[in-house]
Amino acid sequence: MVHQDRLTKFLVFRALKTKRAEKVAYKFVPIFTLLAGPTVLQSVRGRESTNKVVSSIKGLYYWPILKISYGKPRHSQSQGNVERADQHVVNMLCAWMKDANTGWCSEELRFVQLIKYTAFYSGMKKHHAKLSLAAKLK
Repeated sequence: MVHQDRLTKFLVFRALKTKRAEKVAYKFVPIFTLLAGPTVLQSVRGRESTNKVVSSIKGLYYWPILKISYGKPRHSQSQGNVERADQHVVNMLCAWMKDANTGWCSEELRFVQLIKYTAFYSGMKKHHAKLSLAAKLK
C-alpha cells in the first residue's frame, strides 16, 4: 500500500497480506493519526473500495470527524497519476529485491520508501524530503 500526501508528496509504504477493507483500514489509521487524516482518499481500486475502507475505520475506531466525501478528483488525470505512481513503486520494489537477491519481505519496503522519498520530484523541481520535512539523506 502506498500513501502519498498530495500537497507535500510525503510517502508512506505498508505491506498488505490482503486487500480486505478492514486490513487496509488498520494500516491507514497510524498514518492518518500521525499526518492528519485526508480530506480526499483516492484509490486505484475505486470509490466502492475507498468507501469500505472509510467505513471500516469508523467501525474500528471512534472517529466522529472522519467523513466520506463523494466527488471526482480535482483533475481528470489524477486517477491515472495514482495508478502510475503505484506501478512505479512496484517496479522499484522488484528492482530492489532483484539487486539485493531477496524474496518478498515487508522490510524491503522501508528501503524502497527511502529511495522514493529522497528522489527528485520534477513537478515541483525539488526532492520529496525537502517538500515536507526538509530532511537530507546522509
